[in-house]
This record gives sequence, structure tokens and C-alpha cells, in this order.
Amino acid sequence: CARRCCGRQASEERPRPRRRTTLVPRGPSLKATLAEPLGFKAFENFLASEFAIENLKYWAAASKYESKFAQYSTKKRVQKAKRIARLFIGSAAVLEVNVPEDMSAEIERKLA
Repeated sequence: CARRCCGRQASEERPRPRRRTTLVPRGPSLKATLAEPLGFKAFENFLASEFAIENLKYWAAASKYESKFAQYSTKKRVQKAKRIARLFIGSAAVLEVNVPEDMSAEIERKLA
């Protein structure tokens, strides 16, 4: 159409805004948020409202285990690993996390 609108011909395109091609953090990272007690609690409350709390609880248990690993005796390491597996790994777990079946079976076999 040759009709003019706002001083432009209809066939002219408006310039499009450039899209961002990289992600720019807009706040603290998840890791930094979880390191703070209030941030951890806020995220925990959110996940509880979404019925997804087991993933955060697993992450917290595994992180604590990893950070204290060197301090534990071999017997204590096995006890702690079994407790984590009992709570989070396998179909009988109280707070089962999504782990591939073959991996779950291997963990249970190694801790038996």
C-alpha cells in the first residue's frame, strides 16, 4: 500500500529492538542465595509450595556430607551415605529424587 502513516510508507518496517544473546545475571546466583540462611529458607518455602522440596533437601544433605567427608571415619562415611540413600534414592525413599533407575540400583548395590 502506498498510504502514508506517521510519515512512513506502510511497506517500511519499524526497527526491531535487539535481542540479548547472552544471559546477564540479574541478582545473586542460586549458590550464593542458598549459602545465606534467609535465602535458603525462602527457596525452601518456595519449593515446598511447589511440592519439590526433596531436591533442595537432597542437595543440602549431599553438600554437608561432601564438606565434612574428610572429618568422618570410614564407618561414619558409610553410615551417612546410607542415610542419604535411604532418604532420597530408590522407590522406597521417603523423599525420592529423580535419579535414573540404573544409577539408583548401582547406588543401592554399592551401599548394601
